Amino acid sequence: MEQPAAQIASRESKSPALTFDVVLSVVDGLWLQLPHPVEDFLAQMRKAKFIECDYQGAQAYLRCGFIPYTNDMDIEIPIENYSPDIVPAFIEAGFKVNVKGKISDSYQMSIKAGLVRMDVYFVYEEETYWWVGTTNRFTGQKYKLFLPKSDTCWTDFMGYRVRVPCPTLPYITANYGQNWITSVKQWDYKTNGRNIKPNGMVTKEELNNVVHVMT
Repeated sequence: MEQPAAQIASRESKSPALTFDVVLSVVDGLWLQLPHPVEDFLAQMRKAKFIECDYQGAQAYLRCGFIPYTNDMDIEIPIENYSPDIVPAFIEAGFKVNVKGKISDSYQMSIKAGLVRMDVYFVYEEETYWWVGTTNRFTGQKYKLFLPKSDTCWTDFMGYRVRVPCPTLPYITANYGQNWITSVKQWDYKTNGRNIKPNGMVTKEELNNVVHVMT
C-alpha cells in the first residue's frame, strides 16, 4: 500500500532535500514504510546535498530572488537529458518557443510567457570542462561559453527546490569574472561574458535550419 510523499533532510542542512513516495512493507515480521521506488530514492541520495540560499555577505548571488531589472532567467540541462517532447509540451501549454542550434552543437531554447523569458542552454561535456553554445540568428556567428565542471546541490529558491552549481563561486567567477559582485544593468553576453569565444559560423544556407520560431 502506497503512502503520501515524504520528505527528509540531507546531512548538510535541516532543510528538506528529498521528496519521495513510501510503501508499507513487511521486513522480518515488522511493518515498515520504505522509499518507493527504491532505485529513485537511492539516486536522489547520491545528490542530496542542500545549501542554504543566504550566502552570508554575498548579496549579489541573486539575493535569493529575482533581479528586479531583468526579465529573463537561464537554466542549463545536460544534452543527454534532451527530449523531443520538450518543445511540443511548452507550445501546447501556451508558451512561445524559439529554438537555435543543432542537437549536436549549441542547442538552445527560449521559452516565453508574457513578459518573462526563460533561456534553456544545453550543456555539452568535454574531458576537462563543460560548455554551452549559442548562435546569433542574424549573422550566423556561433559562440561557445566555457564552464568549470562541478556537482549540483539542492537549494530552496522562491519556495521551489532547484539544483544549483556546487560549489557556486567558481561557476559565477567563470561567467562574470572576479568583480562579479558589481551590479551590471546592461549585459551583453558577447562582450561582457568572461568565458565566451567564437565557435565558427553557420552558413546562410544552414541558418534557416538552425533557427526556428515555434509559436
